Amino acid sequence: MTARASSTLSLRIIQCLAGITLAASATACDTEAEDQRVTERSGTTSDPVETLADALSCVEGYAMSGTCDWGHWTEIYLTCDTYAFDAMDDDDYLLDIVQAGDCTAANWPSYAGIIEYRDSAPQTVSESADCVSQFASLDSCDWGHWTEMHLTCDTYAFDAMDDDDYLLDIVQAGECTEANWPSYAGIIEYRDSAPQTVSESLDCVSQFVSLDSCDWSHWTEMYLTCDTYAFDAMDDDDYLLDIVQAGECTQANWPQIAALIHYRAQPPLILDGLVADVDESVVPVSFDETFAGTPAVFAAMQTLDGIDPSDTRLGAIDTSGFDVFIQEEQSRDSEVGHAHELVGYLALEPGVIIDEDGYTVGEVGTLSLTQDDAGEWFTLDGYLGSYGDPVVIMMTNSVNGSHASHIRLDDVTSESFSYQLEEWDYLDGTHATETAVYLIVEAGAHILPDGTLLQATTQMIDHGAQAVSFPASPAAPPVVLSQTQTVNGGSSVVTRQNGVSTSGVVVRLQEQEADNGTHNAESVAVVSYGG
Repeated sequence: MTARASSTLSLRIIQCLAGITLAASATACDTEAEDQRVTERSGTTSDPVETLADALSCVEGYAMSGTCDWGHWTEIYLTCDTYAFDAMDDDDYLLDIVQAGDCTAANWPSYAGIIEYRDSAPQTVSESADCVSQFASLDSCDWGHWTEMHLTCDTYAFDAMDDDDYLLDIVQAGECTEANWPSYAGIIEYRDSAPQTVSESLDCVSQFVSLDSCDWSHWTEMYLTCDTYAFDAMDDDDYLLDIVQAGECTQANWPQIAALIHYRAQPPLILDGLVADVDESVVPVSFDETFAGTPAVFAAMQTLDGIDPSDTRLGAIDTSGFDVFIQEEQSRDSEVGHAHELVGYLALEPGVIIDEDGYTVGEVGTLSLTQDDAGEWFTLDGYLGSYGDPVVIMMTNSVNGSHASHIRLDDVTSESFSYQLEEWDYLDGTHATETAVYLIVEAGAHILPDGTLLQATTQMIDHGAQAVSFPASPAAPPVVLSQTQTVNGGSSVVTRQNGVSTSGVVVRLQEQEADNGTHNAESVAVVSYGG
C-alpha cells in the first residue's frame, strides 16, 4: 500500500468515525473503506462484477496467475463477489476447491464449466455429456463424486445416460476417465439419436473400438446402439459380425475395416478403356457408366506409330466422357499431322484408392495450374495417404492454352512432389490456366477390392527404348501410363511407350524435334491398371 493510499484510507476512516461525513451513514463508510482496501490489494480498479460470467472471469485471473489459493481467499471472495452467486457459494463450493489447493490454472476451465452447469442445468444430452466431461477432466468422474455429478449434470433427465444405469455402471466400473470419456460421450450421443448413415454408424462403432469394446461380449450393445443392421455394407453376409466374432475388430485393424465398409457401401467408380485411331483430330469418348461428379482422366498412347514428339491431350471432360487428341510440337516445322495411335485411358473419382485389405495404396486429386514463366515450379505438399515409395502421374484435363504443353514432375518424395506446366523449349514457357489431375500410387502390385490389379514402378530411362517389367503379371495387357519423375536433363521431354504386354512395356524419352534427340536418363514412373 502506498503512503498516499494509506493516508487517504485513514482520513476516510477518521472522517466516518468523527461524524464529519454527514451525507453517508456509518454503514456506507464501512463499505467505502472496504472497497478501498480491495482496490489497494488488487493493484487496479476491477471491472464491476455483475454476472456469474464476470465472477468466473475474475476468479480465472487469480487461477491463471497462481494466486487462487487460501492465502488470497478473502481478496478473491470480496473482489469477485463470489458470495453473490449460489453456484459458487452454496455448500461452500468454491471455498472448498480453494482450500483443497485445486484452484489451479490447469483445473479452472473444468471447475468453471461445472459452476456454469450448477447455475443453469443442462438442457440437452450434449450439454449433460459436456458437464460430465468437466468431472472426467478433473479425475472426478468416479463413485465418490457420483451424487454431485448426477445432480449437477442432470444425467437422470436423459434416457441415453440413465436407461439401464448406463452412466452409473461406467462410473462404478472406474471407466469414466479423461481418456475414455470422449468415446463414451460419442456412444451416449448415438444412444440418444441413432446413426442415419453408414459413416455415422462407422463412427459409432469406432467409439467401441477405441474402448477395446468392439468384441463379442459387447456385440448386442454395439449392434443396437450403432444400428449396424440398418446398413447392408455392414450387415450383408454378416460382414461386421464375422469380424467381431473373429476378434479382429481392434484399434489396429479398424481403419482398414472402416475403409472396406465404405467401399462396400459406395464403391468408387474406376473406368478404363482403349480408344483406337486417335490422331491430331479430336475424338469424343463416352464412358460405359456415368460418374457422380467430374472424374480425373489419365491417358497415354499405347503405341508408337507416329514417331514425331507428341503427347496425349484431353479436354471437355464431364461425367459422361471426354475428348482426346494427339498434340505434336512444332519446333522444326508447322506440320502437326500424326499417325493413328491406340490410346489407353483411366478415369477415377478423386479420393483415396484402397486395396483388397483396406489399406490406402494410392489417391487421385485435381488442381488448377497457371504457368507465368518457364522457371516457375509448384509443390503439392501433403498426401491423403501415407506412402513409403510413391510414384506420380500428372496431366492436364483441359486445353485452355494454345501452346503444346505437358506436366513435368520433380522431387517426388513420400510427402510431396514438385510440378510445372512445361511447354516445349521453342515456346515462351507461359501458359494459361489449366485443370490438372494427379494419380499417386505406392510402388508395387496391388489387388483392389474388385480384384483389379494396380501396379507402379520406376526405372531410369533415356532416349533409347528400354523394357520395363511390371511387378506382377496381369492376365491381359493393361492400360499403361508413364511419366518422368526427375529433371536430370534440362530440355523439355515426354515419355513414349509401346509394346504393352502382360509382362511389361517399352518406354523411351522424346525431346522436341529441333533438338538432337538425346536426353539424360530420368527416373520414369510406369503405372498399369487392369488385365
